[in-house]
Amino acid sequence: MKKIFYILACTLFAGFAAGCSGSEENGTASKLTLDVDKTSITADGADKCVFTVKMDGEAVEDAAIWQIGTPDLKLGGYEFTTTTAGSYTFEARYNGETSERVTVNATEPEVPAGPEKYYRKVVVMKLTGVKCQQCPKADQSLLTLVSRIPDRVVLMSFHGYSADDPMNVDVTQTLYSRFGITGYPGAIVDLRTRPGHTGEAPYTFCKEAIEVSCNEYPATCGLRVDSKIENGKIDFTVGVTSNTGGNYRLGVFVMEDGIIYPQDMDGMTNENYRHDHTVRRMVSKTLDGDSLGKLEADKEVTRTFSVELDKDWNADNLYIVAFAQDPYGYINNVVECEANGSTDYRLNETNE
Repeated sequence: MKKIFYILACTLFAGFAAGCSGSEENGTASKLTLDVDKTSITADGADKCVFTVKMDGEAVEDAAIWQIGTPDLKLGGYEFTTTTAGSYTFEARYNGETSERVTVNATEPEVPAGPEKYYRKVVVMKLTGVKCQQCPKADQSLLTLVSRIPDRVVLMSFHGYSADDPMNVDVTQTLYSRFGITGYPGAIVDLRTRPGHTGEAPYTFCKEAIEVSCNEYPATCGLRVDSKIENGKIDFTVGVTSNTGGNYRLGVFVMEDGIIYPQDMDGMTNENYRHDHTVRRMVSKTLDGDSLGKLEADKEVTRTFSVELDKDWNADNLYIVAFAQDPYGYINNVVECEANGSTDYRLNETNE
């Protein structure tokens, strides 16, 4: 009798174990894996790594690849490229499963030096907004810095702190996400460096970043602008010439000074605050600019633009900012020009 009971118990236990195996196969649970073809790329916007996702060894083509950060960012496919050096961590997500993480390191590209024929100016992009309490103080600190290095910096204020800010532009969020900025105010130099929040130490961080741009990334091109306002539009032409030749992209923006609008600051509201260096519209198709193709050395390439005036803009205070980006996505040089005016190429004094 005991022997019969023992056999029955073993049979029931075996049946129970088999019933609990669920999706296991040969005692192994289903497993999602993420692999990458290389763990180091150059941060030049061209070099890329390619991910492979598998479930139980079988390729999966519709999984989601997530870049881990604050917040996590979902990639648009199975490839990753960047123009910002750093360490990036990824994981795959599929049908409720999450893979182990992989890390890809993006290294700074080597930028070939060239003779600096053209006068070099640096772009400092400020992320700001009318509801940002700390932004006015940071702005004053940056203005103090710029006054100490005159005629070297072009300031651009990108509003995006609050939805009810009439100066908001969509591209602000692109900058915010791309450079991993976690709060306002913020600053980005030459689309290369995020010096830190301007509210922390704008003079120290931005001063160092500007010096790096001027000393380590020489201008290999120059820009000029001819602009005119008529019939409710700004019609303008941008010329770009490189003394070394090479591939460039062109970023173009309509800017405005002297906008009077309430600004929160120091626990109060300044009803008559003056907003300068304000981005009104991005004219180029994307923040990465419009391709100019490969320029021949000392051969000018031009692009023409036409922008309808917005009813909220003061035509007398409008101007154009145009910058040329190198193959790595960094700003190589920049020019400002009044909306009714012209600005020619500017050469260094030793080359004039």
